[in-house]
Parts: sequence; structure tokens; C-alpha cells
Amino acid sequence: MGITARDAAIIGAVAGVCSAAGVLLGNAAVHALLSNAREQVTEQPAAPSVEATESTFSTTKSGRALGDFPKELEKHTLLERKIATALRARAKSPSRSAATRIKSVNALLMKLPKLRAGFEHCRAKFEELDTDGNGSLDLDELTAGCRSFGYVSSEQLLREVFAEADMHNGRTLRFREFLIALALLHLLMSVEELPPEVNAALETMQEAFFFFDESGDGFLQKDEVMIGLMDPEDKKRDRKGSFKIKSDGSANSSALDSLARRFNEMDCDNSGIVTYNEFFYAVESWVGMDDAEDLNASAEL
Repeated sequence: MGITARDAAIIGAVAGVCSAAGVLLGNAAVHALLSNAREQVTEQPAAPSVEATESTFSTTKSGRALGDFPKELEKHTLLERKIATALRARAKSPSRSAATRIKSVNALLMKLPKLRAGFEHCRAKFEELDTDGNGSLDLDELTAGCRSFGYVSSEQLLREVFAEADMHNGRTLRFREFLIALALLHLLMSVEELPPEVNAALETMQEAFFFFDESGDGFLQKDEVMIGLMDPEDKKRDRKGSFKIKSDGSANSSALDSLARRFNEMDCDNSGIVTYNEFFYAVESWVGMDDAEDLNASAEL
């Protein structure tokens, strides 16, 4: 499918942030970020080869023990730890196709229209489930929707997923939060009834997360997000020493502040790490997804 004017504008806006920040970074700033990330990875022993056993995912790519979550994650729910564990498993799964892996932020930006198409495919289902027409779903409506997509799970898990997806703490799920709930269930269990467009969008979101999750821990640290958002061409030029830093260091500071803001936008609860549902919520805004009330407000203007 072609890229619409709106899609092009969204891609341009996000790409502009990444590229501008990268150009401003300068040699020392990029070197410091890359060195910091490498130290986090190289300080750990190498991960074992993938085995088809229960202990397959006992370590991450960086060698971190499966149960060794950072102190920041201690503030998070048990479900979020399960999600991180599931992401570690998916990242190391031999069934992952090399052709679908995202290798640069620019490659991710080019997939935004495809993501949008897959997400919009769910809007009709959302409106069908919203029986009272208030623009949000309660737990019963979510349960019906998940089962219509083939996700058959316990009531306890659905309650936990509902709470995890409720990003605005309103005890109901808006459209974007409904997509998060589907994404979490898609990660935790496999179904075959999903429409191809929806399945492709959810799988692409997982690959987008894996691109940023350099350590393979199942959650995103600040350095991982900042480095991932840098334009790959800027990194190449920096390795050749072509960047120049202002003597007062102002450009360096401005660039780091810009990248740090992107991380803070993802870190909704200010815990210092980004979980999968927070990452998903942020990328939805890049894609340009709207909640039902946003669409209604636009139609009235």
C-alpha cells in the first residue's frame, strides 16, 4: 500500500527528531553513550546456545540471569515481569525470521504505515464491542473481544492484562489501550484466528522492541532508547570522527536532552525503565493512532 500524506508527515516528524538529535550529538556524546551500552553488555558472560528445554531462556543476550531483574522493575507488577520473560523468550526463539528483524530506526519509521493499517483493522471490532457507545471498554467487553480473536485465557489473566493496558487509570480501555491488551495477550499466548494484518502489526511491534532492547532483558534502559533513536548514518560518520563539538559543549547537551525527552515520554510511570506496554503506547503515538473520543472531537470541528 502507498504512503499517504498523513503517514509521510508522521514519518517526517519522528525522523526529524532522531536525525536532528544525532547531528547535534558530536563525537564525544555518541562515544560515551555507545561505550556505556557496550560496557553493560560486555561485563556479562556470554549467553548459552538456544536449547529446546525449559531452561532455554534462563539467561538473556547479555548473560543476565532470567530472574535477575533490575531494581527498577521491582516496583512493577508480576505480570510485567512475566511479559519481560516472554519477550526474552521470543527474542531468542529460533523461529524468528531474519527478514522481519528491524535493524535501524529508519527501517522502523518506514513500517509505521503498515502498523497503522493493522491497528485500524481492529477499530471496527472495538466499536462492535463498545456496546454502550461510550468510547471505551469495560472488563466484560474486553473479554468478549479477546475471545472473538481467539485468545482464551483465565479470568485472572484477563483482569491483569486489563489493568496493565489501562494507561490512563480510568478502569476502562480506550482504543489505543485495547490494542495494548491485544498485544500483551499475543505475546503471552499464540492464536491462529487473528486477521493477517493484525498479526503482522503485532509481530512488527515485537521486532521494534527487540531493536531497542540491545541487552535482550525484556525491558528498555535509557541508554538503549537513546542509542536506538540515533540515525545510523550519523553513527557511521561519528566513527570516522567527522562530528565537531562546540567549545562550550552546548550542542552536545542539547542533543542529549532531546534524546532523553524521547525516553521520558516512553517512561510513563517514571520508573527509570520502559516496559513493553509503555513502549507500545509510545509507538502508537508515532503511528498517529487516535482514541474514539479524539476521532469524535475531530469530526465535530
